[in-house]
Amino acid sequence: MVLRFYRGYLREFVDGFRRGGSTDIASYLLCMFQVTLSHKPQMLALHHAGASHLLLPALADAFGAKRLEGTTDPRLRYAIAYHVGGIYNDMLLWFDRDMAETPSRCATWRWPCVPRARSHCWTSDAVATTGSHNPDLPVTDFRVTYSKVS
Repeated sequence: MVLRFYRGYLREFVDGFRRGGSTDIASYLLCMFQVTLSHKPQMLALHHAGASHLLLPALADAFGAKRLEGTTDPRLRYAIAYHVGGIYNDMLLWFDRDMAETPSRCATWRWPCVPRARSHCWTSDAVATTGSHNPDLPVTDFRVTYSKVS
């Protein structure tokens, strides 16, 4: 039942982000925190009851981690795991603080932490080269591409 709640919350986030029409990471983060705040009583009740750990598999499912298990190139799996872990830990910290910060402040604080390393980048291209598209991913054209680091 808890996992179903988290999956529904993530579906609401995905739908809200897509309706917004923007694909930039700042809008993505703001939407994520806004939708989470709209469920504040439930999120905090689950957190205080020790059920927050179930958010992690819901996030992994939403980002298609299971669908990529059979791929031969593990780089996209690592990128998704890193992203899911970051979101999960951001949420845990926010819940620990009783969601005291506004969604705008959380997104502003989180934005500088998004990796901009030369080894990977967020693009607006579709998933043509990875061949693994999960329609439930929050960013409609989400893809991580890799380039050789010299």
